[in-house]
Amino acid sequence: MVEGNALAWNRHARRYSSEGNLPVGIVDYYGVDFPTERDLAMIGDPKGLTVLELGSGACNCGIALAILGATVTCLDLSSEQLKIGREDAASAGVSLECVQGDMEDLSALSGRRFDLVLSVCALTYVPNISAVFRQVAGVLRPGGRFIFSVDHPIFMAIGATELWPDEGADPDYSYQGAVKWRWLPEDEYEFTTFRRPVSEFVNALHASGLCIQRMVDLYPTDFSKWGPTESRLRRRFPSAMVLLSTKPA
Repeated sequence: MVEGNALAWNRHARRYSSEGNLPVGIVDYYGVDFPTERDLAMIGDPKGLTVLELGSGACNCGIALAILGATVTCLDLSSEQLKIGREDAASAGVSLECVQGDMEDLSALSGRRFDLVLSVCALTYVPNISAVFRQVAGVLRPGGRFIFSVDHPIFMAIGATELWPDEGADPDYSYQGAVKWRWLPEDEYEFTTFRRPVSEFVNALHASGLCIQRMVDLYPTDFSKWGPTESRLRRRFPSAMVLLSTKPA
């Protein structure tokens, strides 16, 4: 499943980038039509921080942090996504390190420590978040922060019935498992994502020794791209969540 997602993103990367989905110079947590770092102030001033972005894609958040003075390492499964990230970083006049790899195994970064680990909308593609959280705890400095955003489990359950019934996904909030889908119906490649309830995130963070400091439910700030049904649901239920946790000093 991990290899399948890497191949799918390699094929999809250029199209995704060309569609203008990547915000420039902004750390977003679910796109620019949702509250961003400018609104939430999860990170604050990143100048001087060592940052690891997991599931970075084309590194747009990493580039934004590098522009502000952070030393950034971006890790992603997709070689094509990282290639775009290097190109975009060069265009922005900043440098960052790109590492192709699986966030469930950070042995390539063994011995290194980071002030901040960031993951934006990437943990959905991971079969085992407990493994990821243990790896994150291992590379964080004492007192370091781990911030991640994911699709909100409540909205994914509602969407399975109200918005994407043709995908045949389980509509129960408690469902834990894989969902296979295509970005466009005509695509020859498919992605595999994983649904899990909020409790699984909380319990896995606790088991890894990380301490939750803050959680934010994200609602859109702009509804113009959705029709009336989806807009109504996104007004009623959070689309995503952001969690901030720390490693004890």
